[in-house]
Amino acid sequence: MKPVEFYFDYICPFCYRSFQDLLELKKEKNDLVIDFHPCEIHPRPERHGKHSDLCIQGMFLAKDLGVDLWEYNQKIFHSHFVDRINIEEIQELTNAVKDLIEPDLFVKEISSSQYADALKHTNTVAFSQHKIEVVPHYISEHSVLPSVEGIGISKKNLDDFIRVLL
Repeated sequence: MKPVEFYFDYICPFCYRSFQDLLELKKEKNDLVIDFHPCEIHPRPERHGKHSDLCIQGMFLAKDLGVDLWEYNQKIFHSHFVDRINIEEIQELTNAVKDLIEPDLFVKEISSSQYADALKHTNTVAFSQHKIEVVPHYISEHSVLPSVEGIGISKKNLDDFIRVLL
């Protein structure tokens, strides 16, 4: 199976729900391959709730380090929606992922903005190239599963989308 591109924002409750649905589907469909594309639906300097830029840069660091991105994404979503940490504070974010990424390395790499270009690129791909207006959003080789604003994507629609691809 070719990878399914999953565009999401860590601060989006519909993305969190969709990620949880993906986790369940992954248990049933062990050949499911997801290519994670975090993006900021409201990037800086826009002020609309919390910014997820540090989380996104952290995901690119995690990817470079070979960290399991399912685990990283689960930790970030859980930290934001369940633990209610301030994901704009690097120390809180570092603590959230400390068992996946060495804390000093995480702080150094994210503070240096080394992954800022990756963040800009993923936002450009999502919003300029693919013209995504709301997240979550899924893209496969020949089909698209967009989100409905204020509703998201149902588990059934996601399951149907994945089933057709397998």
